[in-house]
Amino acid sequence: MLLFIGIVIAFCDQTASHLLKNLVQRLRPSQDPALAGLVHLSKAGPGGLYGSVSSHAANCFGLATFIYFTFDNQFKLLKYWLIVWAVLVSYSRIYNGVHYPGDVLAGALIGIVYGYLMAKACIYTVTNHLKRGK
Repeated sequence: MLLFIGIVIAFCDQTASHLLKNLVQRLRPSQDPALAGLVHLSKAGPGGLYGSVSSHAANCFGLATFIYFTFDNQFKLLKYWLIVWAVLVSYSRIYNGVHYPGDVLAGALIGIVYGYLMAKACIYTVTNHLKRGK
């Protein structure tokens, strides 16, 4: 399970932080001269130069989606709290002026896709491993 969680986070982070941000190279709201003085910045600062996809949103939604689809229903409360957590972290990226709403939505979609695919791969792997062990 931990291996699959690591893979989810790695795929989400590498896709959002390295592949798409470097490919698109769109300025963050906090770095855009046209928005100077209009963006509320937290003490954390303006972030890097580019922010076309939110890696925070991708990572949080990737983890929440993976756990949602792999954990048993006895963890229903945890599963829903992780989704709320992912939404709040994603919103904080907009509130802090480091991402546009579309950046957060794209990151969330990346996380949901990778989280779902890795959950299916994990379930398949565990199920086949248990079948062979009997």
